[in-house]
Amino acid sequence: MVSAVLLGLYIWATKRHYLSSLFLCLALICCAAVELFDFLALRQPKDFFFWKRGSLIFESLLPFLWLAYALFFSRQGGFQKLSVFSRVALILALSFPPIAVLAPQENFFFSPDFPREKLIFLGNFGFFFYIGLLLLFIFALANMERSLLALPSLEKWRAKFEIIGAGVILVTFILYYSQGLLYRTINMGLMPEKSAALLIGCGMIFFSFFRRGGLSGLHISQDMAARSVVVLVIGIYFLSLGLAGEAMRYLGTSSQKTFMGLLAILLGAALSIVLLSGTAKRKFKVYLHKNFYRHKYDYRDQWLRFTQTITAKNSPEELGTAILAFFCETFAANSAALFVLKEEKNAFYCLSSLEMDTSGYAFSLNNSLVRYLADGKWVFRSADNNPEIGEEDRYFLSHHGVTYMAPLLFKEKLEGFIILGPQVNPEEIVTYEDYDLMKVLAHQAGSVLIGQRLSKELSAQRAMATIGKFSAFVIHDLKNLVSVLDMTATNAKDFIDDPDFQTDLLGTLSGSVEKMKILIARLKDLQERRALAKKPCDLLDIVKDCGKTLKTHGLKISGESALVEVDAAELHKVILNLTMNGIEAGSEKTPVTIKVGKNSEAFLHVTDQGCGMTREFIDQCLFQPFLSTKKGGFGIGLYQCRNIVEAHGGRIEVQSEEGKGSVFSVYLPLAAEQESHLENSSTSLSAAGEEAHGHPADCR
Repeated sequence: MVSAVLLGLYIWATKRHYLSSLFLCLALICCAAVELFDFLALRQPKDFFFWKRGSLIFESLLPFLWLAYALFFSRQGGFQKLSVFSRVALILALSFPPIAVLAPQENFFFSPDFPREKLIFLGNFGFFFYIGLLLLFIFALANMERSLLALPSLEKWRAKFEIIGAGVILVTFILYYSQGLLYRTINMGLMPEKSAALLIGCGMIFFSFFRRGGLSGLHISQDMAARSVVVLVIGIYFLSLGLAGEAMRYLGTSSQKTFMGLLAILLGAALSIVLLSGTAKRKFKVYLHKNFYRHKYDYRDQWLRFTQTITAKNSPEELGTAILAFFCETFAANSAALFVLKEEKNAFYCLSSLEMDTSGYAFSLNNSLVRYLADGKWVFRSADNNPEIGEEDRYFLSHHGVTYMAPLLFKEKLEGFIILGPQVNPEEIVTYEDYDLMKVLAHQAGSVLIGQRLSKELSAQRAMATIGKFSAFVIHDLKNLVSVLDMTATNAKDFIDDPDFQTDLLGTLSGSVEKMKILIARLKDLQERRALAKKPCDLLDIVKDCGKTLKTHGLKISGESALVEVDAAELHKVILNLTMNGIEAGSEKTPVTIKVGKNSEAFLHVTDQGCGMTREFIDQCLFQPFLSTKKGGFGIGLYQCRNIVEAHGGRIEVQSEEGKGSVFSVYLPLAAEQESHLENSSTSLSAAGEEAHGHPADCR
C-alpha cells in the first residue's frame, strides 16, 4: 500500500506528465486505497460495511484507470485514434463508479461470519459487478502485452519492466476476483498475497522509471491488430478453474485451499512464461504458420511497416538503426549490424549496430565475405558449407554468432550488407519465404540509404552551383570595371596633361574602387540576391554620372529629367553594361548615344551602330545566361540587366538588325512625386485651355 502511494507520488514529482503515466499514477494510488480500506475492514469488523463501501468505490475506478493506461501507453493521437471497441470499453468502464456509489450495498455483498471466515459472499449485483471488472482487467492486460510486442526491439527493454510490473498487479487482481466466478465469494484472507504482488509490481515499475527515465522517446507501431496471447492464456485459465471446481467436489474441504493456491501459482507462472518469453512467442508464431497459414508473412503488411519505419529519418545512423531494428523484429534476431561502402577507403565500415560490437572492424573489397555477397547477390547463411570463406571471416562469424548476411545492392553494385546475429529461436527452420523477404527488404534499404546519400550530395552541389552562379555575376561586374579602368589608362597616354581629364580620372578611380569594395563584401556574404535600396533619383543624373566614367569614348547623352524611385547603384550597373556592350559592338567612329525621357513612365534608349543581332538570336538566346555573341564573354550581362530592371517593376526591350546596330530601351515607373507633378501639369494645361477657348476642357 505504502509502496504504491510513494511510487505514484514519485511519478508525479518527477514531472513525467505524459498521459499514460498520469493514469498509472492514479491507478497505483487507487490500488493503495483499496488495500487501505480492506485492511481497515479486517481490523475493525464492526464498521465492515463502511470500510468496504470505500474499498468498493476505489475498486470501481480501477478498470477505467488501468484500461486508459494500457490504451494510451506510448500512443499518439489520444481518444480519437483508438478503435471503436476500445472507446466503447473506456466508456463502459466509466459506468462502474456511479454504480458503486449509488447502488445499495446489500445488493453487492454480505458476510454473516466476518471476520471469522474472512469471506465476502456476492449478491447478484456484486457477482456481475466483479465479472465486469475481470473482463476489463483482461482487456487492459491484453493491450499491455500488445504494446510491449509492438515496440521496436531497441526500445523494448526500456519499457519492459514497467509493463511487466503493471501486469503483475493486474494478474493479481484477476486471480483475486476470479473466485467470484467459482464460489461467488471474495476471500479477503488472500490480502497478504495481493499486497506482496502489489509491492513487487511497484518495485519493477520504479526500477523501469529509474533506469530509463521515462517514455519520452518511445512510440509503438500503428500495427496493433488483436493478436494477443493473453486472451488465450486467461481463457485457458478460467476453463481450468471451472474444471478444478468440478474436481473439488470429490476432494475434502481441507484440500480446497491448498489445491487452489497451487493451481493459481502454476497457472500464473505459465502465464508469465508465455508473456515474457520471446522464444515461446516465436515458436508459437512458427507453429501457427505451419498449421494454419498458407504464407509465413503478410507481405503487404511487412512492406507498409518497413516503409513507415524508414521514412523521415534525418541521418544515415538513425536510418541504419531503424533498418536493423526492423530486421531483428521480423527475422527474430538478437543482434545486428549494418556495414556500408566508403569508396574513398575502398572498404565497408559499420554504420549502425544493435547489441553487436563491431567497432573498429572493416571489410576490404577483397574480403571473402564481400566477394561472396557481390558475386552471388544472395543472402549468406553461415550454417551452410562455404569453403570460399576465409579463416579471418570464420572467426568473425563465430565470435558474433552471425546467422545471415543480406546484401544491399544498388544497380547491381554491392553498397553494403546487413549482418544478423543469433536467432531468438535457434530451432526455427528458415525457408525460401524468409530469404525472399530478407533480400527484398535489404534491396529497399540499400536504395533508401543510397537515396539519402545522393540527396545530400545533390544539396551540396546545388549550394556550390549557387555560389558559382553568384560568383559569375560578381566577376562580370568586375570585368566591366576593369574594362573601364583599362580604357581610362589607355586614354591617359593622350590626355594626362588635361586638367579636366585628371579630375575625371580621379573620379573614375575612386568610383571603381568603391564599387569593387561593394562587390567583395557581397562575395563574402555569398548572397545571391540582396534587397534594393530604393530612393527618388533623377534618371538623367544617373546616366550622366555613368557617362563621366566613359567620357573619353564618344558617348553622347541627351534628354530630359525623369524622377524615378530606384537603387542607383544597381541601375548604374544596367546603364554601364548596356553602354559597354554598345562600345564593344561598334567602333570609335560610331559613338553610342543615350536618350532619357518620360511620358507615362520614364525611359532611356541606348543606341549603337554595331554589328547588331539576328531575329532568331533575339528570340531564342538574348537575356539567357551563359550565351553570348562576344568572344570570351560570360553571357550574363543582359540576363543581370533584365533581373535588375524587373526587380524595379520595369521592363527592357530591344530592337536590332544585323549589320546596322541595336537599340536597348529600359522603361521604369515614375516616382510618386513625378506622377503628382504630371497630374498637376495636366490640370494646369486643361485650365489654360478652358480660359483660352471659353469652354470647359472636357468639352469637344
